[in-house]
Parts: sequence; structure tokens; C-alpha cells
Amino acid sequence: MPVYNITVKDTSADIVYAGQWTDTPTADALLSSYLNGTCHSTDAVGSTASISFYGTAIYVYGARRPDHDAYTVALDGQINYTGNGFSATALFQQLLYNATNLAPGQHGITLTDTSTAGNRPWLDIDYMIITAGNGDESTISTDTRVDDTAADITYTSLWNTSDPVFAAFWNSTGHVTNATRASATIPFSGNAIMVYGSTDSDHGPFAVSIDNGPSDTRSGLAVTFRAQNLLYYAGGLSSGNHTATIVNMGNGSYLDLDYAVASDWTTPAPPRSQTSGPASSPSPSRHPTSVGAIAGGVIGGVVVLVLTALALWLRSRRTRKGRRQVVDLMAEEQLKQQIESPDPLARFEVSPFLPPSTGSATAGHSLPDMPLSGASYGSGPGSSRFQSVFLIDEVLSIVFLTIVGQ
Repeated sequence: MPVYNITVKDTSADIVYAGQWTDTPTADALLSSYLNGTCHSTDAVGSTASISFYGTAIYVYGARRPDHDAYTVALDGQINYTGNGFSATALFQQLLYNATNLAPGQHGITLTDTSTAGNRPWLDIDYMIITAGNGDESTISTDTRVDDTAADITYTSLWNTSDPVFAAFWNSTGHVTNATRASATIPFSGNAIMVYGSTDSDHGPFAVSIDNGPSDTRSGLAVTFRAQNLLYYAGGLSSGNHTATIVNMGNGSYLDLDYAVASDWTTPAPPRSQTSGPASSPSPSRHPTSVGAIAGGVIGGVVVLVLTALALWLRSRRTRKGRRQVVDLMAEEQLKQQIESPDPLARFEVSPFLPPSTGSATAGHSLPDMPLSGASYGSGPGSSRFQSVFLIDEVLSIVFLTIVGQ
């Protein structure tokens, strides 16, 4: 984060419908095939569905059905796509449109029913997904939920805090008003805010502004009561303190507030470098020694020790002529059994040294070193080190048996 997805259902007040739309047509026998069993449908040419958002991508989902036809999509005021929702077989939760790789900022799309076939004039909206945030995956987001009961929220008069529907709200609390121009001001610190409330058949228009700036008008009108619904989203705000003010614009219609979520985007310090100097031209004194070089040095040292031991043994043999060292028969038998049936795990002492990590999961995050497995000795990082230890062990065993056998 903060590159994350926000699902905006068709019932969200953040989608503005114009023209003739039906909210969740209950007569549709296939209504349950839509996400959460809701959709907005139109058969009126020229009807539109619009959303304004801050982000880098947007995806629009709906159905493709035998009675669906053409539509257009305008991005930031310019029509850039013509689609067709027709399908001989009904298909649901289908991608109707997407715009990706947008510059981080404020954007808007408008879908328009442009059907020309009189027997299949339909277009429907199921849900949308917004890729929000500032477009930088190296930053993090700290989200703070602000309940409607927070002491620093300022309400004008004529708000009610007692209503049976609040049982479906977060924390079972809410504020509701039907007074024209009644408002609530929510202070927050961060770069984005989402405001949640309910929509219902007795709800109406409301307006939201950030820092007393221009207002965006929305509507809470719905065919049925829906709790914890997204009423408003704004992003890309400067870091620091802000206010969001929501105002009831209806004449006797209701507006309620459940909670808000403020997102504070911060940039963490860059990861500390594991080595000094540029990676492209490392200092020779800091270059990691290869496993092969270590193994070669070890083997060379062992060969010198073996030759020295043989020389001393030959000298001792010449001076003692025929004298043989007595070896305990039981110990010799145990040693022979060890050579004939070696236990690989017992014969290897794994060094704590691990090769340096060479991969990375994401930029600036190195993959953790993985422990070497005793079940794979023949290949992969560190295999030459295991083979070297095995060779050393065998050489020493042969030398020892040769000495004690003389």
C-alpha cells in the first residue's frame, strides 16, 4: 500500500445515475447472479452512470445477456470505448470496461446506453473496482476508523442518535437527520477519506466538501435499506489535517452517518544497504569469497597434512622395523561397519556459513537466506562445499585405516 482496490457496488451513492435506471429489478429471475444480488439496469437510450475517483485504474463489471446492446464509455470527458453487452447466453459479473496505467490523480468515467436494437436495449451496472492510492507500492497506508460518536465530529442541530436501524451500523451507533442543511463536519489527518452511511427509500440528496472547497452532490435514495454503504470517497489529498463536511440537501428526506475511514500515506525510509559501495563495482576486498575457493583451500591444506603424516609414518616404520601397533578388535570392527554403511547425516557437519542471497521479492526487499537441506547434496548452492567435506572425510578415514593396519 497505498496501491489498493476499493469495490464500489452499484448501490453506492458514489455512483451518480442519470436518466431512467431501475435499482435491483426484483422481477428479474436471474437477479441472484449479480454480486450481492443487486444491480442497476436501464433500457432508456442516453441514460448514464458516472463516477469520479482518485486512482490509477478502474474496472466496470456488469452482465452480458441476450437483451443487452451497445454502450459507450467516456474517460475524463472523452469517449474512448464502445462496447456491446450482447451475449446469446447470459453471463454475469463480466468486465465491461477498464482503464489502467492512469496517472495518479482525479479521474472520471461515464457509461451511456447507446443501444440501437429495439428488442435488446438493456445495459446494467453490477459493481466497479477502483485502484486507489498514490501509485507507489513502496509506501504504506495507516487507516483510522472514525465512528459517528467521535467527540471531535461537529454536528449542527436536529440530528438524532436513536433509531432501530442503527443495530446494523458499525458499533451499533449512528446519526440521522431529515433537516435541510443539517451538517456534520469530520476532522481527519491523511491523504484519503471514505464516508459510510445507509441508503434507503426515504433518503435523498446530500453534498460533501473537503476543507470547505467545492461540493460534490450524491443521493442516498434506494429501493430498500442498505447499511454501511459507501457514500463518498476522496483521495490524493495533501498530507496533514483536513475536514470533510456532509450536508443534507433534501427537503424532509433523510441522511445518516455511520463512520469514516481516513488513510494516511507515508513513505518509509529506504532499506539499509547490506554492503557499502555501489553494487555495480564492488571493492575487491568486500567481494564475497566463492564456495569453490574455500573448498580448494581446505583440500589443499588437508593434502599437505596427509603428506606430512605419511612421511612421519614411513620414518617411524623404518626405525621400528616390524613392530606393529595393536588395535582393539572391537573398535576396528565398529570402524569397518561405519565405512561400509555410512549415515549421511552423521557424516556431515553443516557449517553455519550460507551463500549470500542473490534474489529479491520486490525492489529493496531481499529474499531471506534459506537453510541448506541435508537431503540435497549433489547440486545447488553450497553443494561443492558438501562434496569437499565428504572427500576430506574419506581421505582421513583411508589414511587412518592404513596407519593402524600397518
